[in-house]
Amino acid sequence: MRAAAVVLSLFVASGVAVAGPPAGVDAVAHDLAASPGVLAQVHARLAATSKVDLAPLTEGALRRRVDQVGARVRASKQLPADLGPLLQVRAGNRAALTTTANALVVAEPASDEITSVTAYSRTGAHRLSVDALPTDRPLFVVAVDRQRVLAANLAKLRASLRALGVRADEPSGAGGYDAAKITSLRLAEDHEPDLRGDAEIYTLVAGVGPDDKPVVDTVQMPYLDHDKTTYTPNQVLVNWSHFKYAAADAVMMEEDDNFSYGELARAAAKAILAVAGAGEYIPVVDAILAAVPDSFWTNDADYVDSCYTIRKQPLGATATLNGARGNGVLGLSTIHVPAT
Repeated sequence: MRAAAVVLSLFVASGVAVAGPPAGVDAVAHDLAASPGVLAQVHARLAATSKVDLAPLTEGALRRRVDQVGARVRASKQLPADLGPLLQVRAGNRAALTTTANALVVAEPASDEITSVTAYSRTGAHRLSVDALPTDRPLFVVAVDRQRVLAANLAKLRASLRALGVRADEPSGAGGYDAAKITSLRLAEDHEPDLRGDAEIYTLVAGVGPDDKPVVDTVQMPYLDHDKTTYTPNQVLVNWSHFKYAAADAVMMEEDDNFSYGELARAAAKAILAVAGAGEYIPVVDAILAAVPDSFWTNDADYVDSCYTIRKQPLGATATLNGARGNGVLGLSTIHVPAT
């Protein structure tokens, strides 16, 4: 009864016409705005980190709400039940995050096409344009931990690829392996609006294995949060022991909601199976991009860029590659990764 009274008071005080109480992540944003003690804990932790898991800070009705919404997200995305906390809070305008007074709480937009969101405070609710966020009031954004979701989806992608006869992220030989290591990476555009937070970028590295079977390795890039920023991750991009030829292709994507990774697996498998066994290296980027279904390009996973024919260089050699789309610049060096 008390929770219902809080909902009613927020919506009456706002003067905003709302069809009914909020649902899903929006409901968590609404309840967090009405929980000053929890919001104060979130505010304190955001001073030292970019994101805060919400569940450990909550109890009672708010904890039940957080758990309920997290369970619904897992079910809707067919994610494992043991995935861990899924709801996080981050600052929407860190420059104003000096207090929780007059704070606004919003749910992260569910897609790139949403142009406005409902912002909740202790006194009401109103609409905010995603292109004109307030700069004079603290703004907290409740969101699904999409890096955790992406990791689970990439695990499903690898399982689907293997079921289709494609090698995916297999172990290396006992003697170590040569690799192309990312020394720098910069994107002009990550396809992620500001209110959607950090980008969730991953790369498919594709080619033909030593046994003439198709290979797709998945590389998650959790550090690649923003465009127009140069990152120096020293991350392995290509494990050369997985590939027959001294060349491989890379397709970089930004994960968004509702995309079927099973469809992506089928598209990639179809594309690479068509060139595997040809007896020579054939780039597969165009084949992969042509094979994915039309739904891929609408409101789903975004194509960021691709690199054709990443060639294996001598140990210690460096190279700079411009993406075929002109969006990414990739610095690589060749290293040997010894066996442990």
